[in-house]
Amino acid sequence: MHILLYHFYSRTPNPVYQEVANNLRQLGHTVWLGSRDEDDNLAWHDGKQIIDVILGPYSKNPSTSVAGKLQENLGFLSYIMRVRAFIRQVAPDVVQANINNLGWLLPLGGPAKTAFMYDVRQINEAVDSSWKQRLNEKRTILNMRLCARFLYDHTFFCHKEAARKVLGENWAKYSSSIPVGIDHQFLSVPTTDEASNIAPEDLSPVRFVYIGTLSRLRSLEKLLWAASTASQSNRKMRLDLIGPDTSGGYYQKLIQELDIGNMVSIKPPVAYEQVPQTLLSYDVGLAYVPDRPTWHYQPTIKVLEYRALGMPIISTDVATHREIVEHNKNGLLVADTPEALADGMLRYLDDGQFLSECQTNARAMRRGTTWLEVAQMYEEAYQRFATAQAP
Repeated sequence: MHILLYHFYSRTPNPVYQEVANNLRQLGHTVWLGSRDEDDNLAWHDGKQIIDVILGPYSKNPSTSVAGKLQENLGFLSYIMRVRAFIRQVAPDVVQANINNLGWLLPLGGPAKTAFMYDVRQINEAVDSSWKQRLNEKRTILNMRLCARFLYDHTFFCHKEAARKVLGENWAKYSSSIPVGIDHQFLSVPTTDEASNIAPEDLSPVRFVYIGTLSRLRSLEKLLWAASTASQSNRKMRLDLIGPDTSGGYYQKLIQELDIGNMVSIKPPVAYEQVPQTLLSYDVGLAYVPDRPTWHYQPTIKVLEYRALGMPIISTDVATHREIVEHNKNGLLVADTPEALADGMLRYLDDGQFLSECQTNARAMRRGTTWLEVAQMYEEAYQRFATAQAP
């Protein structure tokens, strides 16, 4: 099959589509991945070379005026029409699109042979209390519902609770739940006790790690406040935050204000293929998320990676993470407060036997869905709907 995977939201997107594309190619399919390039245009890549570039929607001189906003919206409309024209020209077997803004336009008037798949990667809800944000969230979910029920041939969600949120109890009539995958390395790389590393009982201090984008939206100041509180009782700890810092230096400044720079560090992002070995140099993975509805609909990638690596975990007590973290067995589920996070850290810091037992349990509980398995799930759905579209 000829498959187009479309996502345009960032110059450095989450590696999900890259991994799905690579594994679908291993299964014998021709996959063109459409992503935003450094010039903010849409580049279609076949895994070896750029096939085509479509002019992006962004103005080089954006304006905040009403007229400027109207021009911006018209620019995005023109961009979507260019994408539609490209799809009609190529006439692939499948288009899978992770798109919100004007996503309803994409399948209209598309080639008769093409199956259009709508892909919901995340549902943002209650990000803040402003009426404008709440209104935008409700509008986004209504748009998702419209696309999933009436415009696309089928819809993919990352978790059944996300599908239920958008489509209700009859979600399986319109959609499938296909989980986020992990690289096979997360399951195959030797764990600490299997590798020639220092034995767990000799580790001092206990090393905590958070990996992901360091944005203000993720409320990571709670981790820093927790570390400051925990360090007052037990200073044998390290906390590293690894990832691109989009906070404008906010977290680094807070580390200095709290005077915890001797035990807390911000480290640059690492390449995806290096993540497993990087994480295994730590003792406990922090799967902290703000307790918002979003994370009750689907788990974070980091908690899946920690579980696959066999790492003890501290996680916010959200519904989907309860499927990954068994409290007091392979980790701790805690409330979304600095005090609860600090108590979780101290549990590992003060009770070496508990840490050792969690490490043993976590290694015995390694599990995860690989990207190849995810690609096979998508392939099965594609075959069902692409066959239905065939004349």
